[in-house]
Amino acid sequence: MSSKYLHLQLCVLLLIATTVVLWRPVSSDKILALTFFSSKSHKITYMKLIEELAKRGHEITVVSSQKPFKVLPNIKEVYTYDFDKELHEKYDMIEMKESNTQLNPFLLVPGYVTLCNKIYDKPDIKNLLKQKFDLIFLMPVFNDCSLGLVHKLGAPFVMFAPTSVPSFLANKIGNSFPTSFVPNTFLGYSDEMTFSQRFVNFGVDLMIESILRFYYEPAMTEVYRDKLNDPKIPPVRNILANASLILSNGHFAVSGPKPYLPDIVDVGGIHSNPPKPLPQVQLISYIQLKIMASLAQIA
Repeated sequence: MSSKYLHLQLCVLLLIATTVVLWRPVSSDKILALTFFSSKSHKITYMKLIEELAKRGHEITVVSSQKPFKVLPNIKEVYTYDFDKELHEKYDMIEMKESNTQLNPFLLVPGYVTLCNKIYDKPDIKNLLKQKFDLIFLMPVFNDCSLGLVHKLGAPFVMFAPTSVPSFLANKIGNSFPTSFVPNTFLGYSDEMTFSQRFVNFGVDLMIESILRFYYEPAMTEVYRDKLNDPKIPPVRNILANASLILSNGHFAVSGPKPYLPDIVDVGGIHSNPPKPLPQVQLISYIQLKIMASLAQIA
C-alpha cells in the first residue's frame, strides 16, 4: 500500500472522527406568542426577543392585536383586531393626559368579554388548537381570556410583563411582595413610603386583588370555558400558577428593589437597539459665530 494512499485514508478517518465529535443534533421549536390584547408599546417590548428566536431557526406564530411591523422569516403573525382604533374611538388619550385622568382598566371588562368571544370565533384562532407547540410565550396583562387556549395546547409557558412585574401578577406564581416597600403599580410611589402611603398601598393592593379574584378572573374563566365548550378548564389563577418563568421588563435601578424568587427575571431594556454613532458635525466656535453674525448685519 503506497504512502500516498495511506495518507488519504488517515485524512478521511480524521475528518470522520472530527465530524462525530463536533456533531450536535439541531432542531427548531414551534413557539406561540399569545397576546389577544396588546398596545403597540407593549408589543415593542417583546418583539426583539421573538425576532432573535426566529433568527436562530425557531418557527414562531405571533397572535397580536397589532399589525406586523415588518415581515420576517420564521415568523407568522395572526391579527386579532384593531386595538388602537377600538381604544381611541372610545377615549381621547390626549385629553385624558392633559386633565391628568387615569383610565380604569377594570371598567373595560364588559368590552374585554365581548372582544374575547369574537377573537375565539376567528378561524385562525380555532386553527391553533389543531397544532402542537413546544412553548407558549404569553403577555399576561389583561390577556387572561386566552388562558383557555394555553391550557388546551398543554405546552409549557413563559410570561412577559411589559412593565416591571406587578404584585398582582407575581403572587400568582407564589412570589409575594411586601407592601411596606414595594409600591402598587397604579400609585407611582417610590420604595421609601411614609406610614400613610404604606397604608394606602396596602389598601390598594387588597382592593385590586379582590377585584381580580371576585370579578375580573371569573368573567375571563367563563369566556374560555364557554368558547372551548369545556367547563372543567381550571380558573385563571390556577393556570397562571403553572407558568415556568416571568420575564419582567424592569430593573431595580428604575423600578426599585423587589424580592424576586428565581422564576422572575428582570430583562429591562431587552427591546433596545444597539447604539449608532452620532453624526459628525463641525462645531463653530463662538468667535466664528460672532464674525458671521456681523457679516450678516453688514449685508
